[in-house]
Amino acid sequence: MNRKLKKSFTAIELIMVVIILAVIAGVGVFSLIRFYDLWYLSNFRMELVWSERTVMHDVTKNIRMIKDSESVYVAAPTQFVFDAEDENGVTFRVNYQFIGDELYKDGVVFMDKINSGSFTYYDEDGNTLASPDVNPDRTDIRSVRLILTLESGGETLISQTEARCRNIN
Repeated sequence: MNRKLKKSFTAIELIMVVIILAVIAGVGVFSLIRFYDLWYLSNFRMELVWSERTVMHDVTKNIRMIKDSESVYVAAPTQFVFDAEDENGVTFRVNYQFIGDELYKDGVVFMDKINSGSFTYYDEDGNTLASPDVNPDRTDIRSVRLILTLESGGETLISQTEARCRNIN
């Protein structure tokens, strides 16, 4: 009697394999979801950082080019209007203004997603000017600080820059 033994898996072995595969699949799906969430948030963060850098660079550059002490027309926490002069001696007017959650430059939306933003003005001794003296003859402003709080996709970024007015004595 030659009996052939059949080799096969038992029901318990099959159930254990299915359970192990389910655990591995669950961990994999959880990891993929977590990875996607991190990627999604980092994109919002990157967008905020690049927007902030662009705006801060432009504002700082223009404030440094204020033509002279008679070229500041409006200096308020939400608006700053002045004449600037580029390296070729060309004079141009710059108007930054916060309206709602946007920063406008010369009447065009320059940046959005702003929770808050303000300009602060300082005299030659570094003292804050509560209400800067802006008149046709002269201004006391020697430096300007811009503070922005930005928000996008649950990410918040607080940023500030300060620029010295180079041509004002």
